[in-house]
Amino acid sequence: MDFTMFHHEAKGRYAYAIDLHNLHIRLRTGQDAKGNIKLIAFDPFVWAKDETGEYKISDPVTYEMNIEHSTKDFDWWFAEIKVPTKRAKYAFIVECEDGTYLYGPAGETAISLDDSGEFDISPLHHLGYGYPYILEEDLFHAPSWVTDTVWYQIFPERYAIGGKHLNKGELHPWGSKVEGINQFFGGDILGIASKLTEIRGLGFTGIYLTPIFKSPSTHKYNTEDYYEIDPAFGTKEDFKELVDKAHSLGIKIMIDLVYNHIGSTHPIWQDVVQNGAASKYYNWFCHRDDGSYETFATVKAMPKWNTANPDARAYLMDVTLYWAKTYGIDGFRLDVANEVSHDFWREFRKAVRGVNPEIYILGEVWDDGMPWLMGDQFDGVMNYPLAEAIWSFVSGKTDGAKLRHDISKCLVMYPRDRQKVIFNLLGTHDTSRIMTVCNNKVERVKQAFTLLMTMPGSPMVFYGDEIGLIGDGADEARQCMIWDENKSDLQAFVKDLITLRAEDKDMKSHDIIWHKADNEGVIYQKGSLMVALNPNGAEIWRR
Repeated sequence: MDFTMFHHEAKGRYAYAIDLHNLHIRLRTGQDAKGNIKLIAFDPFVWAKDETGEYKISDPVTYEMNIEHSTKDFDWWFAEIKVPTKRAKYAFIVECEDGTYLYGPAGETAISLDDSGEFDISPLHHLGYGYPYILEEDLFHAPSWVTDTVWYQIFPERYAIGGKHLNKGELHPWGSKVEGINQFFGGDILGIASKLTEIRGLGFTGIYLTPIFKSPSTHKYNTEDYYEIDPAFGTKEDFKELVDKAHSLGIKIMIDLVYNHIGSTHPIWQDVVQNGAASKYYNWFCHRDDGSYETFATVKAMPKWNTANPDARAYLMDVTLYWAKTYGIDGFRLDVANEVSHDFWREFRKAVRGVNPEIYILGEVWDDGMPWLMGDQFDGVMNYPLAEAIWSFVSGKTDGAKLRHDISKCLVMYPRDRQKVIFNLLGTHDTSRIMTVCNNKVERVKQAFTLLMTMPGSPMVFYGDEIGLIGDGADEARQCMIWDENKSDLQAFVKDLITLRAEDKDMKSHDIIWHKADNEGVIYQKGSLMVALNPNGAEIWRR
């Protein structure tokens, strides 16, 4: 047994409370751990006298552990344990060919069993892991509606034109080729509102809007006024109409907040430009010793907020509360969230929860988002690791074995309660279109959507992916929605998947059984549902 492959942490993704009296425990081992693994747990403060009069640990409970998921290198073992007193000490019992071991924070310790198969558990008090106490305020709470929501992401400038009266300036013909980031086509809020019935008819119950605030760009990530809707998109009354109509149809609305950086045309930044260090806003931003300033990436038009500044922080909190209170927003997607301090997001969460505990807080994090999902910051992050696993498989770059390993890794990346509300996707305004990723092969796109809709979490479809829009890279992907050809076979397939997901709770479950995963493809099971996928098109399963 190679114990160097073992790993456990007593908090986080390996040990977490799902309520006040139950813990989920995970142990990672190498794939050579073919023996039996159990978990023994007890309250470290409850002792009792034995028949000799000595005090010993009272009422330890042993739990069987089962392999939850596997990758090419590791197995993850799982158990749910009861914690009646809200505190626990625990360790792992590893039974293998070369003996029985107790595994804890100090590593492995050989133990001897007596004739009845028991062993002296007194060393556990010193050799075990500790979960000190389960506190209500430390539990992870996310809005319950998110698990059952299927999102539709809309890039407003390219979705639909409804406000014919708006002064939008010079526009390119709708549907003409996108050749640059600053081409305006005229999409607006009333255009989105006019399509809500159709969106709901496809099964979508949530809409994520990229920024709608006043900005000189098409994407609006360089905010000029956080309190105003961009005039080319419409008015606040238009937005209120959109939210109210969406809610009447059972659709949630999530808007994009950009708090990592500001737009260089914003009056607050312009005051800094004009007055330099004498500006009362100077310390609201991150300045360098050489007189330059920090930005998003290297984009000078996007100066970076100093969210540690109390006045800047208060301003951004006020913006948040304004939109939450005034318009009944259901969710906030937080742009470049991993470049803003954890301390800011902790305050942000408290502010938002104070308005409405049912508002979904979603962070843009492209990698492992666990540091933001400890219950004190976000409810979910954008699950790009899952997207990358699917992209590789449906593009033919990797085979079924690699897909299984990649998905298994994604499924143990977060605690199960966080997996329920993770934000799964196949593409966004920042990526190539899934049709392009699949080399314009519709059957591969269908397989991608099947994977998306059979994973735990809250799935999202980027507008137009359901009808096969193409685009290589972010700029090309942000093309106009096509409205005269959108009754496609692919669209019907996506609708059927969303309907099936709503009817079959197993599609949303964390449990998955792999029956095949090799160079031909994959066959996996979710409850009574069997899924067989092969991007190469050959038959891999016949009922």
